[in-house]
Amino acid sequence: MVVGVMLVALIPVCAWARMRNEPTGFRGMPWGTRIQTLPSMVPTERSGNSLWCKKSNDSLWIEDAKLKKIRYGFYKGSLYMIIITFEGEENFKSLMKTFKEQYGPRPFELSSGDFGWTGRLVDVSVIRPTATKDGTVGFTYTPIQKLDAVDAAAARAGAKGL
Repeated sequence: MVVGVMLVALIPVCAWARMRNEPTGFRGMPWGTRIQTLPSMVPTERSGNSLWCKKSNDSLWIEDAKLKKIRYGFYKGSLYMIIITFEGEENFKSLMKTFKEQYGPRPFELSSGDFGWTGRLVDVSVIRPTATKDGTVGFTYTPIQKLDAVDAAAARAGAKGL
């Protein structure tokens, strides 16, 4: 999951940009919700212990911003990441306006034109679209993301003593 890894890799840089109104979930689904309790989730991709889904009949709007796609990430069956894609500068501006009102007016600048907020348990990033790629929004529930990182490191290390 290249997009998810990219978003997660950028977030720790903004550790000082604390957010207000930290989200406890996404669209009524608390972080950590078990996928078995969400019958509207449709699996689209599996990668190791992660399952990516789309939600049937999902609204592709956040306020005035038109979204292209919303992907729900589950690690070992628990909701821990949301990746949203969108096109165009107008949608970027609309999302930034909404997120600044919700999470705080002074996000950390991750790189030129990309922004993030860090909460106690949740990180949010907004990556500006370019002429050749869509913009992305990432919500990451860090307690589960850290478990994913530990498991990935252990898998890369392989079996010891062989």
